[in-house]
Amino acid sequence: MGLAPAAASADVLGHELGLDTDNVSKWLYESTGPGAAIRAGHYAAAAERYQASCQSPRQDTQARKALERLAQRMSALTAIQSKWQFRPNQLVIIDEASMVSTYQLAALLDQATGAGAKILLVGDPAQLDSIDAGGVLGWLAPHRLRPTAQHGLALHQCLGTHRLPETPHRRHRRHHRVHSP
Repeated sequence: MGLAPAAASADVLGHELGLDTDNVSKWLYESTGPGAAIRAGHYAAAAERYQASCQSPRQDTQARKALERLAQRMSALTAIQSKWQFRPNQLVIIDEASMVSTYQLAALLDQATGAGAKILLVGDPAQLDSIDAGGVLGWLAPHRLRPTAQHGLALHQCLGTHRLPETPHRRHRRHHRVHSP
């Protein structure tokens, strides 16, 4: 599975590697954000109607068909939500990772950790940073962190605080950043 900060770069990644891809914002919207919440609401409403229909004394053909439609709706909603979940041992490639915000990386890392999936960050630390707070590749590169469980935990803890450690590069960029009124 591949993710990228923009739909166009996700499409290129998918085409070049033959992977299912999406953009990071869409993934987060559908997996744990408003898209998931909307589906959960629809599922709860269908389940409530299903329970009420099961307890109804009316069991004619029309009532059975209504029950079947509700069961199919609940099944479809479950299948759609399943599409937006990481799987155990799944490799999730995040391309152009320097352009993904710290908050987004933290959310993706939480999802991957919970599912037992692994995240591979790909990108150029000298590339433009995220519009939001970011720059994790710029921090990782000078530290030459290797993908070990210990560093994964350190990265997770770092992202969990929503702040990256100060480096000379980050301090310089922050000091010389142009602010618009």
